Amino acid sequence: MFPYFEKNLTSMEQGIKFNAEKISKRHQSSTQTGSKQSLEKKENAKFEASKIVDVTIETGRKISRLEQNLLKKQINKSIINFNKVISQTNEINSAQNRIKLNKELENTKESDSSNEIPDKSNHNKTCSNGNLTKGTSTPNLNRQKMENKWSEDDLKTVREKIMNKLNEIKANSVTDLTPNKNIYIAFKIDLTDPNQKPITTKSRPLPYHLKQKVREELDRQLKAGIIRKSKSEWSAASRIVDKKDRSTV
Repeated sequence: MFPYFEKNLTSMEQGIKFNAEKISKRHQSSTQTGSKQSLEKKENAKFEASKIVDVTIETGRKISRLEQNLLKKQINKSIINFNKVISQTNEINSAQNRIKLNKELENTKESDSSNEIPDKSNHNKTCSNGNLTKGTSTPNLNRQKMENKWSEDDLKTVREKIMNKLNEIKANSVTDLTPNKNIYIAFKIDLTDPNQKPITTKSRPLPYHLKQKVREELDRQLKAGIIRKSKSEWSAASRIVDKKDRSTV
């Protein structure tokens, strides 16, 4: 029996977004205690001083640059090692990578003011947790968060730096991709060619006597979360095929 394709339905594996983060020293002890890998990473000073970097990787159907084994392995895992993704990627071409910052950068400045003597004449008071009470104008310097809005030139410099690292495919850790300490950065990496046209799969005509059976199977897979409705031109059409044991897949 030939496979029959249904439009606007795509496998849940299509267009998966992976969130890769660098585990900082704070998270390392709770997630990798006792493992050989954690012992090796503890010896790396850069690793212990690193901050978390979120990376979202979108793969295009049929032209994914991630190996299929890696794709299947990470389907149900939201956190993956960024360095592993780079090493598993085949021949990354700079023309086929677009890097965009998708979050503002936040710089946290901490200074010890425990030895300072407060000015009792000042009526501006702060709460014990460092937040300002109503009518105050001076923040508590013990833990002050400052939002660092970078200019386009600054962002371009960061993008170029990461682009070079991706092309080298030799980055030892995400620390190498982080421009400064105490900065939380999120990147989006698209591993598809922006000039690549979508690869479409035409639907096959469905015999009348199989319509009910195919519809029931599609409904079952929709409820089970195996497939989902999609209007994206990149979506792969779902197909229902009869197996030898008379079941469908």
